[in-house]
Amino acid sequence: MCKLLIIVAFICLAGCGKSDSEEIEKRYSLTGIVLDYDLKLPIAGAKVYRQNSPFSIVNPIYDSAISDASGKVVFSSIIPPSPSVLIPTMPGMMLPHISNPVMPIWTDRIDTVYLGRPSYVSLHLHRINSYQSSDIISIMVRHNLHQGGAFGGSIYSGLAISPDTTLRVQTFFMNPPNGTRLGIEWEIVRSSGIRNIYNGSINKIQYGTQDYFLNY
Repeated sequence: MCKLLIIVAFICLAGCGKSDSEEIEKRYSLTGIVLDYDLKLPIAGAKVYRQNSPFSIVNPIYDSAISDASGKVVFSSIIPPSPSVLIPTMPGMMLPHISNPVMPIWTDRIDTVYLGRPSYVSLHLHRINSYQSSDIISIMVRHNLHQGGAFGGSIYSGLAISPDTTLRVQTFFMNPPNGTRLGIEWEIVRSSGIRNIYNGSINKIQYGTQDYFLNY
């Protein structure tokens, strides 16, 4: 009889334990602090996205929140590893040309992210040479020349015989040796595959607009 009671008690104790599927998953929080890049002051009212890549066009957005008076947002109950990067947005402001790495969530984390007022370059395109009707002009910009053009990309592609036009390029001024100059690269491409590539650059004006005349 005693042996029977011991066996029953053992079964009861074993049944009280949780299975792996019943274990509560650990969850963490990701706090973001949004600051003005130049003033280093908190920005209230910024919409901050938590996503798994800086490029939301091809990657999903997990969540979003609005920064409070201290520039803070909190995303809670995150199941690890959930690789995350915080991308702040606000009308009239832009992301500085600095890297925001995507990092997995293995513990509670605080990330500081930045917004700033943009600068502009008015890029005036003017044709001074003769081109075939199918020739294409393509233009690329590089925002931070000291980083080998890590930030930038194509901004225009059109027929070389097109009428003169002006492109407004939004960029970000950063103190030396960072983003004080905007690199401009353009190429003329013919259907035969011949490519002629040209380069130039121009100083940015903090919070202002600079003119660049591209004669091709």
